[in-house]
Amino acid sequence: MARRWYFLLILLLLAAGAVFFLARRPPAPASPVAEVPFVLPISPVGIVPEIPEEIVWREVPGASGYEVEILDGRLESFWKRSTKTGRLPFPEEAAGRLRAGEALHYRIRAKRGFPPKDLAVSEPVFFQLSQPVGP
Repeated sequence: MARRWYFLLILLLLAAGAVFFLARRPPAPASPVAEVPFVLPISPVGIVPEIPEEIVWREVPGASGYEVEILDGRLESFWKRSTKTGRLPFPEEAAGRLRAGEALHYRIRAKRGFPPKDLAVSEPVFFQLSQPVGP
């Protein structure tokens, strides 16, 4: 009979511990799908048939502006501009490098606030002409 009471006491302590542990957990997020800001590059991406007219990306909610940076094959920046929209004319400096057959990358930073701070940053996006244009 005493063994039965010990067993019940242990079960009761385990249940109380579980209730205590669950009560101390942080609350779940308000939305089951928490939205994390990210920059989605649209064009150019990968092997492109011709020199692009512009760099295009999906705008990030809450961003007040964007910084676009073009990188060489070693991922070192050689061109940088800011804009308020989700597109920017393609620079002639980069077009010349593409014509010569160089592979390039670009990175987009969504900015917010003053002074501007990064809200989201894309990974470097690779692009290259399918056929170099020549000298």
